[in-house]
Amino acid sequence: VEKYLHAHLNNALDNASMPLQERKRSRDTLDKYVARITDSLKRNVVYCYSCRGTGKTQFLINFVVEKKLKAAQHGRVIACCCEKMKNADWIKLCLAGDATAGLCELVRYHVEYVTGHVQDKELYKTPADAYKRWRDETAKRFDIDAKAEDEMRPLILLDTCEMLTGQRHPESTHASTREEYTLLEALCLEVPAPESIFVIGCNAGINATTFVLTSANVNELSPLRPLTEEGHRLAVTKSWRVTIDEPVRVPLYHLAGGLPRLLRAAHQNLLQKVTLTCGSWDAFANAFAEFKKTAQSRYPISDNNRKAAYACLLASTTTLPVEMNTPIPMAPEWRPAGKPGGHKRWTFGDTEKSSIGAWDSTTKQFVVPPITVTDDVFAQITVPIKPSELHPFLKSDVIERFAQRSPLSSRAGV
Repeated sequence: VEKYLHAHLNNALDNASMPLQERKRSRDTLDKYVARITDSLKRNVVYCYSCRGTGKTQFLINFVVEKKLKAAQHGRVIACCCEKMKNADWIKLCLAGDATAGLCELVRYHVEYVTGHVQDKELYKTPADAYKRWRDETAKRFDIDAKAEDEMRPLILLDTCEMLTGQRHPESTHASTREEYTLLEALCLEVPAPESIFVIGCNAGINATTFVLTSANVNELSPLRPLTEEGHRLAVTKSWRVTIDEPVRVPLYHLAGGLPRLLRAAHQNLLQKVTLTCGSWDAFANAFAEFKKTAQSRYPISDNNRKAAYACLLASTTTLPVEMNTPIPMAPEWRPAGKPGGHKRWTFGDTEKSSIGAWDSTTKQFVVPPITVTDDVFAQITVPIKPSELHPFLKSDVIERFAQRSPLSSRAGV
């Protein structure tokens, strides 16, 4: 199972068995949403959009291991990254507007991969035929007893679905709005009832209202939230199993905004070059520039989004609660390009889809990792207060001076 997951998913940095912190509720909710409803005439479609760095891929892996391991071991789980498989035939068919053929080819490819037996494309002409072959071939290959069928229903998990949400299907439209389905929506509609599909990405949205009224049970899984400080502490000791001084761990956590991927990168990459243990403030000061470079390369802020990013940084710094549909407080002349007519107000949900920051559903706060929005990011625009004045630890000289002082014991100044 681990070999299969690492072959078909990107950014699979850790062992599949690695425990995740603060993801149990999301894992249990997803398991409930994809549960098969007996005799239902509707397919189950579950979607989640969550910004870069929140650990979507590792969450998928963990879900398979914790909830669907037996099904995966018997070839009944398809898990793949759309970006990693962008040259696969099934993706090309979907991008060409043929969702039916795309789904059938995805299933055929998977069955061929897990069974090791060549699969005739003529036997995978319709989604119903493809799913029947999927069940039959894996039952034969892995000796699945008929009594075990219910706990090993076919399940599709798709990661990084942005390339399928950004394009419209030329022949399928929403009944109420007459708007064309996205390619992702069209693909989901091809899944035979009552089977399930889960799609996740930075912008893996589904028009839930229309789907519910027609032929699918649609549920949204809440965005994966940043780790709490305690969650990060547990990840360091229980999940990643690295050693790091608290005076170093705490500012790393706040600079990364609690985003698991940024924190993991800091612990993995920086540990190779400097010592982050045993009285290591000097080491952290030396590593700051590289951490900033890594973070900004992974989370670039486009020219169109700079002003929105700055406004979100201000909101993040105040820690005031907001909702996903809350408009970002910005002067009209500062509203970023990209909205039709330039009139619609951007919301925090819009900026999360652009991976500027992440919304925490528990605290209702919008979190922008300070390390990704340093002073140089806003050098081309005039801002009333520099990010480093809001977050002193964005200044290398502050870190160097702090290294000579007492260990960090509170969040103040970060």
